[in-house]
Amino acid sequence: MVVKNAKEDEVRAHGDFRRLVFAHETCGASLMAIRRWLAIVDSSLAGTVGGDRAAIWEKFYNALGDRLYYVSRRIWNRKRHPALYTTRRMFAAAAKAVFAPDEVAALMGHKLDTTATQHYARPPRGQRRMPHVELPTAHPRDLGRVVHSLKFDPEALKSLLKRASFES
Repeated sequence: MVVKNAKEDEVRAHGDFRRLVFAHETCGASLMAIRRWLAIVDSSLAGTVGGDRAAIWEKFYNALGDRLYYVSRRIWNRKRHPALYTTRRMFAAAAKAVFAPDEVAALMGHKLDTTATQHYARPPRGQRRMPHVELPTAHPRDLGRVVHSLKFDPEALKSLLKRASFES
């Protein structure tokens, strides 16, 4: 499945699109659900172009978010409620539980392998577990576009500074 990256600049995204590979046989139900939603979106945007299409999409997206908020308030008595963006955050947490940072970055469309670890929640620890879900994998081409960033290591920095002071 080809997905357009929201952040299309060269600084934040690894390209204009990312490819999600649904290879596991149980992913069929997920793909069918995605295709049904895409058909709904396509039908609501039928015959529109440019600014009109963007305006209708924004109304549709806001209406979905409002409906989700209304339903979740009726179900749960709490201050915070899930939003449409919650699905992306949950996907990131589930992916972080089973994939390496560069694979998560490729799946999320990020350029750096550390972005998901900095911006999205980590998977639950201890007794709490993520529910089992069949996740797509990253296309090798996208994986090759992810930049491996250097992790900050305070001990390595101290050692480097010591060596620099001895050499002076």
